[in-house]
Amino acid sequence: MKRTIASYVGIFVGLVVTNNWLNYVSFSGYESLLIFALVLLIVNTLVSPVVKLICLPINMLTLGLFTLVINTFMIYVANYFYESLKLTDFLHTFVASIIIVICQMVLRTLFVA
Repeated sequence: MKRTIASYVGIFVGLVVTNNWLNYVSFSGYESLLIFALVLLIVNTLVSPVVKLICLPINMLTLGLFTLVINTFMIYVANYFYESLKLTDFLHTFVASIIIVICQMVLRTLFVA
């Protein structure tokens, strides 16, 4: 349970950091961002393991770097279900996914340990 809450907070903090510092992702309000973070958490929990399993051979060839592309794709999938974010292009969404993953890892380490 702590890990899930840490992931949720990490997604939210990563999106806020991406919006405030880099202006790659824009949103209408913090309420919509909280809902989008929840949708992204659900997509990462349900869809991401299946996609990672399907893409396992290419992920092994790239030594795990393809996971960043999968995370970017998960942001697009979550945006399809809840269209509150305005994503500029693939490269900026890719950078946003890296920031979100870093925030998730830091908060999981702090909360779970």
